[in-house]
Amino acid sequence: DGLYTIGSVGTVAQGRGSDLDFWVCVAPGLPGTDLAAVQAKLAAIEAYADRTFGLEVHFFLMDLDAVRSNNFGASDQESAGSTQAKLLKEEFYRTVMRLAGGLPAWWFAPAGAGSEDYAACLAGLARGAAAGLPVSDLGHLGAIGREEFFGASLWQIVKALKKPFKSVMKFAILDVYFAAGASPVLLCDRIKERLAAGSHDLWDVDAYAVLFREVFEHYRAAERKNAASLMRMAFLQKTGYSAAARTSGRPQELAGASYLEFFYPVTGHPMEAAVSPAAGDARADERGVFARHMETGTMVSNFMFKTYESVMQRVRAMDMESAVSEEDRTKLGRKIVAHFGQKPGKVARTHFVDPPGGLFAALEFLCEGLPGTPMTWIVRGAAQTAEERKAEPEELARDKSPVRLLAWLVANGIFRPGQHLAGGTLQNPVSVPDLAELLPELSAFFPHDATFETGVEEGLKEESVRRAMVVTNLLTQREDPRIREAALIYSTNWGELFCVHPTVEVQLLDRKPHEFLKKNLPLTIHPRCLCTAWAPRKARCAKVNFGPSAP
Repeated sequence: DGLYTIGSVGTVAQGRGSDLDFWVCVAPGLPGTDLAAVQAKLAAIEAYADRTFGLEVHFFLMDLDAVRSNNFGASDQESAGSTQAKLLKEEFYRTVMRLAGGLPAWWFAPAGAGSEDYAACLAGLARGAAAGLPVSDLGHLGAIGREEFFGASLWQIVKALKKPFKSVMKFAILDVYFAAGASPVLLCDRIKERLAAGSHDLWDVDAYAVLFREVFEHYRAAERKNAASLMRMAFLQKTGYSAAARTSGRPQELAGASYLEFFYPVTGHPMEAAVSPAAGDARADERGVFARHMETGTMVSNFMFKTYESVMQRVRAMDMESAVSEEDRTKLGRKIVAHFGQKPGKVARTHFVDPPGGLFAALEFLCEGLPGTPMTWIVRGAAQTAEERKAEPEELARDKSPVRLLAWLVANGIFRPGQHLAGGTLQNPVSVPDLAELLPELSAFFPHDATFETGVEEGLKEESVRRAMVVTNLLTQREDPRIREAALIYSTNWGELFCVHPTVEVQLLDRKPHEFLKKNLPLTIHPRCLCTAWAPRKARCAKVNFGPSAP
């Protein structure tokens, strides 16, 4: 019935790395075998696009009756499920480009049309008011109640875990809607209104530019400077927008930003000043490259979690029932807590906007403190580029436990196999070769996707330990035949990594390692939990053997 795009396609935010999301709308009542065949064909096209062009393409097969009733299925890694019903349709109407099939009937209705006006519009189209054009009814939008914003907030946070700057403004608009009262003016209606009035200004009609304008002006008016700054940063990072880069628009110069000038003539809109370089921007050059990554990642994390808590408080204060199903609320809520929440022993992760892997050519370890006492372990990074290598290595983190520090490097994607490792004064008897052996073991045993990108459906299951590694006698003299100390690193099905160091009853590791796990783990151990142990190469202590059976 219709083929449409949804998202950044055709907006100022579309770039070479943008994925392409398509709605393939089919008439109701097609046999299941036909739907399965279409789905298989779409999957083949997705694979072809990836293999041939390196394009990330997603086709969403939509039944028209389901679309009209805002039924988008259960939530998973790609589908919002019950967490977004009308809000998903609002995004569709705000960003839709029709590629084939019917023109959305919503286009013909007045901005903000109620159900009666929309029905009257459909009746007019049926009588031929569209002058023979193919028209498809994808359903009335109408007002969106506040009860839906809570569930949508859950979904946008989960989406932001992988691509923070892609979702941070989408999440912010939910905050704007919620604060606007019972019936906020939706962005799709704002854009439709401005188009009907004849405006072609980028800041009036481009879906992504309008999104930024709304959230930026909201936070600036509320004097939330950090949030406004984050919105500006997200917009510039996602779009690479630069008003200064525009050219005269002559045909031979139409490239990049000058295309904007051709389609959206410059009008001197106040938003141009908002995205121009700010006076404090040069300050970033004075900080280390990792410090800038940490600062931005922390800003994103703080904004997402604080805004989520704010929405939660409003929902509770209004004693309002959420439109999201109990199942979606549970599993998405647990996914959010897994990424942002703090727990005893949890290995902290910063949700970097750009993954830090590859930032550093080398990692350097050193210790501070008095010999014979527990020392503070420090890791520093030497940058990749020749210009950055002229500077001193940048301190990345410090910890009393060397194992927890190594786990932090792995969890945050800073260490990568093959990376050069160096050491200054280290706590006796640890050597750089010990670290060079343990880091790859940690990285291989706790792969990123299996450890942290567990499916959202795991949130409906009991939290349990899925992988556990014991590190023995790292800080003990190598000739000691007994296991004197041990660190325990483990991951859960909810996507969290923990480090217990020091541990208790280490003597159990010699003969009853599974009992040792039970004594030191606060959670249920899954029957198929993967267990392993590591000790320094020269250590003479007994090797821990978990055997083939699970704990």
